[in-house]
Amino acid sequence: GHEVDPHTDVWAAGVVLYELLSGQVPFTAPSFVELAMQIREQPPKPLPRRTPRGERIPPSVAAVVTRCLEKKPGDRFKSMEALAEALRTPRHRRVVVPRRWLAAAVSGMTWRAASWK
Repeated sequence: GHEVDPHTDVWAAGVVLYELLSGQVPFTAPSFVELAMQIREQPPKPLPRRTPRGERIPPSVAAVVTRCLEKKPGDRFKSMEALAEALRTPRHRRVVVPRRWLAAAVSGMTWRAASWK
């Protein structure tokens, strides 16, 4: 039991981004208890180099997703705004998910972050 804060939203956004890019979830296990243990103790599976459609996932985007999924909340982006900004920077503009999904994710992240204030 840790307190839920904006770092929790960053982690959840990382799970969604991981799934959008890879077509799979970052953690899998046969039971809920094993899944919870894996999430708590194991790093996520590395993102593949390509999406299921064969599009390249830039290493910079993979690094953003990996940072979202860090175990220690202090190692993640400090806020949803910081995550959204990392996705907006020029080196991340070649994100391989459809633009409408990214736009929805970023606007949703920004809205969610505003609700924490």
